[in-house]
Amino acid sequence: MLSKQRNYGVAAPYIFNLETVPTAFKAARLLKSPIILDFVSVHSIEKVCEIARFYERKYLEVIVVLNLDHDNTYEQAIREICASYTSVMIDLSTLPFQENVLKVREIVKITCSVGVSVEAELWPRGVGHEYSKTRDSGLTNPKKAIEYVKQTNVHCLAVAVGTCHGT
Repeated sequence: MLSKQRNYGVAAPYIFNLETVPTAFKAARLLKSPIILDFVSVHSIEKVCEIARFYERKYLEVIVVLNLDHDNTYEQAIREICASYTSVMIDLSTLPFQENVLKVREIVKITCSVGVSVEAELWPRGVGHEYSKTRDSGLTNPKKAIEYVKQTNVHCLAVAVGTCHGT
């Protein structure tokens, strides 16, 4: 991987509005870096993909991954695949462990057949307004994480290492 060879991380800015797409491409070109466009589901999955693909054709030197962050349904993951997203982040972390595993494993089977990567998440994770109380209890259990990855075959696992979500 280029980022590993050159010793840098790949930015994944949240795209909260459609005007930030060209800015992300300009920054990636300036830094000569790939970029992960991390969309949130406030926009149409298909519209966002169209706009990103437009700029991808304009900035041919930029390697881009399209990711919709924190999906929580099988149907939404399928819509992303059909819209040409290159990565799916499925968050079923509020489900019991085994139910999470079964559902994520099914999504991974489908995405792998079309070259789309999958990131998933395990509960617990810290919550911003409870951080002082949940910091340590919200850490990912390494043994559970290994078991989860083996059972689901996800490409990436979002883990809690002292960070928190939300306000």
